[in-house]
Amino acid sequence: MVTIVKKVDKSGKEYTFLQNKTAPTNTFCISPWTEVHVDQEGRIGFCCVHKGFVGHIKDVKFSDTFNGPDYKLARQQTLSNIWPSGCQLCENSEQYADSSMRYNNWIQYESDLNNNVDFTNPEQQIKKFKVDFSNACNLRCTMCSPHRSTGWYKDIKVIEDNLTQEEVSRVVFNPKNREYGLPISFIDDNLDVILKTELIDVSGGEPFYMPQFKYLVDKLIEHNYKGKLKIITNLTLVDNAYFEKIKTLNSTLVVSMDGVNNLYEYIRPSIPFGKYKGTDIQDRIKNYNQHLTVSIAYTPQLMNVYNISDYITWLETFVPKQDIGFNFNSPLTGPKYLSISVHPDVEYKNKLADEIEQKFGKESRLNMIVDHLRTPRTKQDEDDWKLFCKTIDILDKHRKTSIIKYVPELEKYWIKE
Repeated sequence: MVTIVKKVDKSGKEYTFLQNKTAPTNTFCISPWTEVHVDQEGRIGFCCVHKGFVGHIKDVKFSDTFNGPDYKLARQQTLSNIWPSGCQLCENSEQYADSSMRYNNWIQYESDLNNNVDFTNPEQQIKKFKVDFSNACNLRCTMCSPHRSTGWYKDIKVIEDNLTQEEVSRVVFNPKNREYGLPISFIDDNLDVILKTELIDVSGGEPFYMPQFKYLVDKLIEHNYKGKLKIITNLTLVDNAYFEKIKTLNSTLVVSMDGVNNLYEYIRPSIPFGKYKGTDIQDRIKNYNQHLTVSIAYTPQLMNVYNISDYITWLETFVPKQDIGFNFNSPLTGPKYLSISVHPDVEYKNKLADEIEQKFGKESRLNMIVDHLRTPRTKQDEDDWKLFCKTIDILDKHRKTSIIKYVPELEKYWIKE
């Protein structure tokens, strides 16, 4: 359970903080207290992984939901060791390790937001606005889906033609008859609320591929927005004009990589394949970091498990050693067939876990990767490995490439149909 403690700051103002905060022994999450997320379909939730949607922008303003009954109930549940409805992704992720989106959001609350929530008050102010304007994207990352990337529209047809319906459901999230993309009028209709937030967090799709994002940037500059702007991007489409604009705001670029050097072009394939190289993105990161804050989002998963050491080596030339762990996302848990536990090379995974632990210590943020590397394989993992081999063979044939060329270590374990 969490404990609310009252204190008085130097000016004599009373404030509250959490004694136990986010931990394995509770279900506390900061998101229902601070954040609204609007996804690419217009659905409103607590955060980007919350699936218990509380409304739709066609029916209600997102600001009206924030102090509505669903949010207030979730706030009380987070203090009472009860998982709120729709929070299964974090609950399931924490079965593997002490890492999930609620841990990440607490870290962001402490670093990027004014740490001043009164946890005794059921009425709150929106501090963070998280938005996915569209699924428009110029890449077709293997761990993604049509739900998140228009680049997947041709690939999904190949998957559906060559896998059973049950296998497709395990490989890719592709709901039918969905409408994607928020109207630009959504920004104007909610601009007064957006401008009062402390943090605007934009993802996608690819923000720099979306006219809604560029319109938002223009409006933030026009109204002299004083908060922080976080942009999750693949960094392939940042043009000079908008780079100069975002420099005038308190902006952070969060670059999704998932592979350094040669692996990048395989794990985050472009159209046509190979248009963007890992070394190109790495050079852009170093260049942009001279002008604004740049961080990296690398998600450990089956396809990059042999690349993690190379990534750490590269990071050590880019960020201080103590910050390296913050350039890793929580390891991938969905789609399950791409999770680290599926990989049959148990000896290598244990060796890598030992190396990380010896280098960074047992209390490092990288311990979340260690936990996943040491997760025992199950019968389901064996079945998922077969599905991985089958799916990647189908995609490789369609994309005219080969995973073995980029990850030769997999060949000895490969299962041919």
